Parts: sequence; C-alpha cells; structure tokens
Amino acid sequence: YKQEPILFSIGKGHDSEAQKMVRRLFTFPTAQNDEEKNKIADEYIAELRAKSDSTTSKVTFKQAICDPQYRKATWICVIIGFLNKQCGIDGLAVFFTRLVGLLSEQGSFPLRATHATAIYSFSDFVGGCIGYFLLKMLGRKTVMISGQIGMVVFQFVAGLAYMFGYGFTTYLCAVGFVITFAATQGPVAWLYIAEVTV
Repeated sequence: YKQEPILFSIGKGHDSEAQKMVRRLFTFPTAQNDEEKNKIADEYIAELRAKSDSTTSKVTFKQAICDPQYRKATWICVIIGFLNKQCGIDGLAVFFTRLVGLLSEQGSFPLRATHATAIYSFSDFVGGCIGYFLLKMLGRKTVMISGQIGMVVFQFVAGLAYMFGYGFTTYLCAVGFVITFAATQGPVAWLYIAEVTV
C-alpha cells in the first residue's frame, strides 16, 4: 500500500510513480525489452489522462443512471454488486457454526465443529489464491460468469444433500461454495465495477 493509485498519481503529475504502478499491475506480452514496456506504459498513462480530463470524469449521478451513454454500464455494475451481496456468502459466514451443529444432529457428519470451522475458514484463503491464477488465465468476464454458475450448482446440491440427510456432502458443498466465491465473484465483482466506473 505504499504506492498511490494510478489515477491519483496522474492527477498530481507524478507520471514516474504511475508508470511504476502500470508496470507492476500489467504484463506486456508484445514488448521485447524495458524500453518498449515503458513506451506502452506511457501510452496507457496518456490514455488514462485523456479520459480523466474528458467529460466522463464530470458525469453527474443523474447522468450515470439515466443518460443513454452511461446508464447501461451503471446498471450492469449495480446488478453485479447486488448479486455479489445476495449470493448467500454473508449468511453462510454468520450461520456456519449453526449449520455444523444441525449437520451433527443429523448424525451423518464426521467432523468436530472446530475442525469443520477451521477448514471452512481456510477454504476462503484457498479460493483467493486460486482466483489470482484464474484471472490471469481466463479474464474477468469468464471468471465472473463461471463463478455464478459454480455457486448456483454448489447451493443447489447442498440444499438437496441437506434435505436427504447427507450432512458431509452438505458441508463439502458449503466449502466448495466458499472457494468458488473467493476465487471468482467475491473479488472480481468489485474490481470490474471499479474499472467500469473509472
């Protein structure tokens, strides 16, 4: 967190700092050497400066919601943010110990509550690590869409498993759901929203 955001550095006239951040955040597969990488980074910075000096940086709230030029992006971001918060991850995190208790009462759950909670917590970390590589390989749109599909599948199977008394399968689906969320929808949604609104 030592570096300032790219747009902040550009706005303050600190192009060398912005260039360092661009070089850290992006890969340049077509560049053969450092000079070409710097040239591409400078072009990107110039493009960002032009956009931040244009009318897009002076868009009002009403224009963002109603103006045909901006409203599609705005509403897509609102829907993505809504889906992100309504997917069930918060409820699962809050009531997970209760879920483990209910699964134990069914009698088909082999783990102790402390072990189950530790594995559940670690799965969030694992998902975050997986998400880093998924983003590099597949891109944001593919990761978000596949993440939504994966979370729906895990929730559906978990519901069926719980209904038919398969406690450990329910638990595995909950862990799979957390890994899927942490690898896809969780971080990517807010990254995507920030990129669209810049």
